[in-house]
Amino acid sequence: MYTQARLADGAWLAAQALHVLGQAQPDESRFFARFRSTELVAARRRLTAGEFMEFVMPADGEPLITSLFSLIEPYVLATRGRPESAYGLGLEDELDMQRYPHGLVYAFYHGSQIFPADEPRIFQRTSDPSRVTPLMTPSPSVVLGAGAFAEGMGPLESAFIAGSELTHSMPGLRLRTLLPNMTSLKSWLLGAIRLVKPKFPVAGELEASVIDAARVLETAATGEYRDHLVHTVSKLLQDSAALDLKRWMRAVDQTADRAGLILCGDLDVSVALIRREPARQGALDAVSRARDLLVYSVSPAHIEARERIAVNVDA
Repeated sequence: MYTQARLADGAWLAAQALHVLGQAQPDESRFFARFRSTELVAARRRLTAGEFMEFVMPADGEPLITSLFSLIEPYVLATRGRPESAYGLGLEDELDMQRYPHGLVYAFYHGSQIFPADEPRIFQRTSDPSRVTPLMTPSPSVVLGAGAFAEGMGPLESAFIAGSELTHSMPGLRLRTLLPNMTSLKSWLLGAIRLVKPKFPVAGELEASVIDAARVLETAATGEYRDHLVHTVSKLLQDSAALDLKRWMRAVDQTADRAGLILCGDLDVSVALIRREPARQGALDAVSRARDLLVYSVSPAHIEARERIAVNVDA
């Protein structure tokens, strides 16, 4: 289809998908190999927040929940956040582009130039065997363990992981990590709803945590902030379908995989990492995630995102 329409990037992405599926014809394999790169994508501009939500987030990604969670996030951090020092980390453990312009450190920097996400503070703890551990700090921070420097962590692998973690650090989306289980997410969501509808019914086992969340928000919700919060909650309540937290969690994880693919530029590498890297609590299985990413890889949204940052194939 893309070849007939003379869309070189779409044709290359289709050839890449067929290669991953093991179904590429010889001419398709040659076309794919011709433009495949082992280097990081050299984007010419940064996606705006609106472009990211339109072309990377799934269409059913519950944007109202993301908007509400972006308002709630500072107050979740006020009650649950910890400084870096609480993790036993100091300046001597910090890595940045001046000290270590390689691997995941560079990939996080590179990704923050392409996506609407701030570069996190990066710390190193080689006694930790994991690759990346997000911290519950006031602003996004991560710890790189020994796995971040292991053999096989090339620039494309680092880019996929950085793209995924940067997505999980964005305002609103960060609550997927800060509140990783459904009970915690529901408690804060229902606590916000209680500001608008004080008698909104909740399950008995959630009542105490919902009251606690509502109390925090009630104290903080003044002036323009309260107006914005009430407006967002009211819009949510107008569409009961927009209260699907499981769908929102799935959409955040899909968005993270998609951002990893865009930053990495290689579907084969992306799928391999999905299959072998540990997933966040409550995530879909690796087979479903890989299938979703393959479908996205040949979608108009992916083609448009690549064109916006000018990494599309120009044959």
